[in-house]
Amino acid sequence: MTQQGYMHSGGQPAAPYQQQQFAGPPGAGVTPGGGGQEQHGLPPIKTRVGPPPFGGVPVQQNGGAHVNPGQSAQGPGNRFGGSAVGPQGYGGIHPGRQGQSAPQFGQSAVSAVGNTMPAQGPPPPPPTTTTGMGSTMQAPPPMGNAFRPQPAPPVGSSAQVQPPPPTGNAAQFQPPPATGNTAQPSMNSMIAPPPFSVTSPSKPAPTQQSKSIDPNQMPRPPSKILPTQVFETMKDGMHSVPPSTEVPIAVRDTGNAGPRFMRSSMNSVPQGNDLVKSSSVPFVVAVQPLALQGKGDSAIPLIDSTSDGPFRCSNCNAYACPFMKFSSNGTTMTCCFCGSQTQVPSEHVGQVGMNGRRVDGDVKPEFSFGTVEHIVSGKYQIREPMLPTYVFLIDCTLDSVATGVTGTVCSALSSLIDSVAGKERARIAIVTFDSSVQFYDLLSASEDPKMFVMGDVQDPFCPLGANAFVPLEGHSNKLKQLLARIPELYKDTKTAESAGGAAIQSCIDALRVVGGGKLLSFICSLPHKGALSLRPREAGKPPSEKDALDIMTPVGNGKQYSDIAKQAAQHQISIDVFALSKSYIDLATISLLSSGTSGSVYRYSPFSCIADSARFFDDLRWNLTRPIGFEAVGRMRVSSGLAVDETLGSFHRAGQTDLQFPAITSDSALCVKIVHEERLKEGSQAYFQFAVLYSTTSGQRRVRVHSLALPVTRSLGSVFRGADLEVYLSYLARKVSMGIPGKSLSFSKDIIHKSAIGTLLAYRKHCASSSSSGQLILPESLKLLPLFCLGLMKLPCFRTDSRADARAVWMSRLLSLPIDRLLPAVHPRFVRVPVELAGENDVPMPERLPLSAEKLSLDSIYVLENGFDLFVLVGRDVAPNTMEAVLGTSSLEAIDASSFADFPNQNNPVSDLTRRMIANMRRLRRSYMHMRFVAKGHPHETLFQTALVEDRHLLSGMSYVEYLCFLHRQIQNKMP
Repeated sequence: MTQQGYMHSGGQPAAPYQQQQFAGPPGAGVTPGGGGQEQHGLPPIKTRVGPPPFGGVPVQQNGGAHVNPGQSAQGPGNRFGGSAVGPQGYGGIHPGRQGQSAPQFGQSAVSAVGNTMPAQGPPPPPPTTTTGMGSTMQAPPPMGNAFRPQPAPPVGSSAQVQPPPPTGNAAQFQPPPATGNTAQPSMNSMIAPPPFSVTSPSKPAPTQQSKSIDPNQMPRPPSKILPTQVFETMKDGMHSVPPSTEVPIAVRDTGNAGPRFMRSSMNSVPQGNDLVKSSSVPFVVAVQPLALQGKGDSAIPLIDSTSDGPFRCSNCNAYACPFMKFSSNGTTMTCCFCGSQTQVPSEHVGQVGMNGRRVDGDVKPEFSFGTVEHIVSGKYQIREPMLPTYVFLIDCTLDSVATGVTGTVCSALSSLIDSVAGKERARIAIVTFDSSVQFYDLLSASEDPKMFVMGDVQDPFCPLGANAFVPLEGHSNKLKQLLARIPELYKDTKTAESAGGAAIQSCIDALRVVGGGKLLSFICSLPHKGALSLRPREAGKPPSEKDALDIMTPVGNGKQYSDIAKQAAQHQISIDVFALSKSYIDLATISLLSSGTSGSVYRYSPFSCIADSARFFDDLRWNLTRPIGFEAVGRMRVSSGLAVDETLGSFHRAGQTDLQFPAITSDSALCVKIVHEERLKEGSQAYFQFAVLYSTTSGQRRVRVHSLALPVTRSLGSVFRGADLEVYLSYLARKVSMGIPGKSLSFSKDIIHKSAIGTLLAYRKHCASSSSSGQLILPESLKLLPLFCLGLMKLPCFRTDSRADARAVWMSRLLSLPIDRLLPAVHPRFVRVPVELAGENDVPMPERLPLSAEKLSLDSIYVLENGFDLFVLVGRDVAPNTMEAVLGTSSLEAIDASSFADFPNQNNPVSDLTRRMIANMRRLRRSYMHMRFVAKGHPHETLFQTALVEDRHLLSGMSYVEYLCFLHRQIQNKMP
């Protein structure tokens, strides 16, 4: 290799490097059989019908039942039907008792025992329905005693877009259908926690054993996967309330955008801002513009508007949608957003129905579909659509080479480079760095590429300009040869200094010359030389709940890195950061480069070639092959009387209204907070439209338009009945994560507490004021709010034991995660491996268990997954033959938890079942998920224990029961 410029300081050439082969991530959608090859003849995992979603009982039309554990009778129930579970012998609220009434508007009630006990003793037993409940809650066993040590089509295509399969198996690794729930939730259920005395959320009261509660009656998500349901976005011209993202649906676009693309925290819009404040529910619209569609979804209509552009309102520029009104034989359009009239060009005139709306949806889909996509040109582009351009920046410092990072990155890139999105038009540049920055000229006729060393790391630049890039087509072999030689070249390097910041800046300069693109930076150590250099800031002592997290404040308040991100975004450059390190690299500062350019942050620490390579490969594969659009601009429009207050997500703000995305992907998600400017008319509809203009990898300029109409109400009961907990949670997570820098953990948790308390207090005051003060009243639509808030507070970014970089990467995730990825992070799936079903043809996905150690058995194997990690827990009394069949050993002590990467293929029925179950979980989450073996004393044990959200833990705080009692006490104190 010819070297020009400054001499490279890495020493002598290295011996040949042995490339690691990547045949696809082990087990990711691969039927057990080993070697990344699909094995035929093994039965797939199937789902089966489960209970009603997110509710304990089905909706009852004519009254319901108040259930009292241990008793059995029949009764008329309360107004809306449902159940009330009180302490044994007390029964909660009874419709027959004088001076008390049942909860209203669809709610749950949690009885706090001991607060409202009548002086004369317990009340008479109410009419109940036998439920088989009445068992007592047992204290969970100590963990230490129970267990031993241990490519994609172009974005915008009218066809449904699916993510690519992992290398080696195109058959099984498909995205799951986005989830949801078309069944209406039950209107009423009640549970009764014991009378814990909880005074502070940061200092939980000692755990007490309850003898007066059936823990199975506390609100939880459904335990079984429900069958796929058809969901129509509108029925009879009115908005359909979308189901939870945890239930599979096939979306039929009948006028409103589907819930995969847009969903509101309020499915009935309050008439005025006073109602919003009274409800204490944030008014937020969640948007995922390029979300993947599920199997059976309506295809997105693709409209050729290159001649005259999409038809729009002449006043507010809103795009034509099903809610526009027409008059004068269809020649005049009244805009649903601003109310102004626009003359309709002759080519857009069509038949109008009695309600003033178009009825020619088969010819003009923009007037009948909530989501459409236009192919545009002319004024919608100021230049030719950019070419898909990628820069791969590889760390070649001593730490990177010694830990195998350099070799792992080069090997993975070599395997994936032919699969990048838009490969037919793609341009590639490969850059390396240590204490200097090295560019490679692959355009020369010589087979030996020339290396250009940029040694001025204080004022970095790209010495090759546009010549740093080569077309992928015709140069793929050269790129692979270079990737194979880089580990060899740096094998004997002695350079420990990292000029990573200068390297990023010089790559931005290279991309600026060619009009923008994606920069994927692979960093192993803290950049401490040259431009954008950083210094170690992490102290050895972990913070307490009260300590201000100044370390999470970016260096210099982030001005230098934010300015670089702004310059990059303005030149259509998106930056992804892959942190493969064993020590602190200040992701709190470096992540600004990603959040300001619509990029992503990935972290593998401490990086292990054995344990982390498969997950890294899968993350990189999805990053390079998922649906993507370049040089995108988005805008949210709302109808008169409403306004956009703030937008939270990963993007660059290019003005008061426009959001700039140098690269927008199928995973890009936003939360848009809405405010009232004036009072809306009751009985009318509020309208929302998000439009994003972007360039496809094939070179087309397109506009995707999502439109949503929601009914307006003046009833707080309707607001609560239509509240969307998952949008609420997504906004809350974004808001709290942004407030972590410089604040204490207790401050951040207090924001979560106050949000939950405010919402539940508002419901209690305005919709259930006549209920007993001894009950915690939960609206049915928000009955899981306490559980999800508790899970949110137990994430690593809110725990005292988390390192600064781990906290930073979770802050970045919370800012940009789609709802269907956030939910499992907050409330993981916990299942028992059904080894007794091995060999059967139809094996369902196991039922999920409550997140508590109480449910653990010593003779079982458990798996917990949160969308990012898979934890494997093996009981000490598991039969030796079962352990041998699954793990390849009969001794837990023989398993190295640090290097454990996946279940080995043992070619037996038990192994096949276990591996198929794991592959199915990974497919459902669209993520490989790093497998972690839980062994006593290993850090994985703490991570697993803190993921058991319902249990109290020294590091993560209160148990579920304690948190319910804490919320109840706080609400009682605020009641008049």
